Amino acid sequence: MFATAISPNNPINTIPICMLAVSTGYMHGERPYNGAPRRRIHSPVKSRMHCRPCYSKYLCSGQRTLKQGSISFPHPAFARTFFNRAPEVEQLTTRLKSKPCFTVLLGPPSSGKTALVRHVAARKRLDNTPEFHPLTIDLREVATSEKGAFLNAFIDEGISMATRDSFWDFMWTVAKVTGLGVSEPPSSQEAAKAFKELEGHLKPFSQPHGERLPVLIIDEANEFKGTDDKAICAFLNFAVRITKQESKMHVIFTSSDSFFANWLKERVNPVHFNTLVVGDLPREEAYNYFLHVVKNHPHLSKQNKNRLESINFEIPFRMTGGRMLFIRQYVDQVHISGYFEDPMEFEPTLTARSCLEEDFRGKAKTYKKKEVLRVCQLLLDSDGYISYGGLSEELGNEVVEEMAERNLLHYRPVSRFSRDLIPPPTESVLTAQSKPALRAMEGLSKRYGEQS
Repeated sequence: MFATAISPNNPINTIPICMLAVSTGYMHGERPYNGAPRRRIHSPVKSRMHCRPCYSKYLCSGQRTLKQGSISFPHPAFARTFFNRAPEVEQLTTRLKSKPCFTVLLGPPSSGKTALVRHVAARKRLDNTPEFHPLTIDLREVATSEKGAFLNAFIDEGISMATRDSFWDFMWTVAKVTGLGVSEPPSSQEAAKAFKELEGHLKPFSQPHGERLPVLIIDEANEFKGTDDKAICAFLNFAVRITKQESKMHVIFTSSDSFFANWLKERVNPVHFNTLVVGDLPREEAYNYFLHVVKNHPHLSKQNKNRLESINFEIPFRMTGGRMLFIRQYVDQVHISGYFEDPMEFEPTLTARSCLEEDFRGKAKTYKKKEVLRVCQLLLDSDGYISYGGLSEELGNEVVEEMAERNLLHYRPVSRFSRDLIPPPTESVLTAQSKPALRAMEGLSKRYGEQS
């Protein structure tokens, strides 16, 4: 994508802009997710499988007690999206007001990563001026497999942002240095030159002066994994330099990929970035959000509202967990099809079940039905998570990694940022992709277990 001219006076409608995805009825900035595992390309590998009957080593424990906070609406426009997300908002805001750092924000699909970081980055001060200067590149909108696509999208979005925030006016100069508009994709040297030029326009962090820090957000950064674009290497070097070394700008990567941080560690020294995990809402906050959705649903009948407000929340919570998307989908389904309590009537559970059946039917390369049944039983007998190290020791790393790649499991590194796993794990763990996926595992385990 190229601009037709490089001048601040050029009419904005002549500049191709990398548009941001806007969602309706889902997490702001997140694509709809219905509970179905998303398959990834996987290369064949050999496996060694050793099954042990012991369950104890998979059950992790933690001592910290979580303090429940009150409901908070940080901003009226985001009340629906950020219902009761006050602790995460406060922590991330404090982080962005501090010395610049490189942050990787992980979490399952539709857990609210994009919504959270965009909300915090867009916050206003008491005088209604911006708290930060955000610039967001959504890699779902970029053809990352094409050489030069990332750098061109980066500069396009910077120029677009300059029309709304004069802080980014220097992106015109960066575009000139890059030679934006030529037919050949930029080389790695040209990419490095462009990032060096951008770096030169930024000032080091100075907390006493209360300066507004720029925040660069790369949404779904796992898309970097599928490209050999040399500009990516130059950008990763820039991300470390601009945060760790020069303290000029925050850089935030978001990703739904379980093992994205592992990929990044192979290219960036892990001491240079911090990993946070965005989880689902804890049960009490999920209940408050459920009541909020029921009360404010524009089409739900009075009879259904009264019924949902009076039921034992454990009934829908077993289907939805604390993921706000699924809570909304449950209420919507009650409106459309009537009240139900069976998890296998919940549409996201049915979708997850149809996808997970491939694993039970032996479609994976490194494991069969026996290993799938074992993993499902471990999860169903746990507090919602099992030890990554313990399962890897039993089944082998290759098996566990393929299970995560095929989205039978979701890998979560240790993080005190999330609040949904009780007790908080003290090591890396594995979970189901979602509560609908866990209920699908429950049904399939019963069916295929009886056949064994």
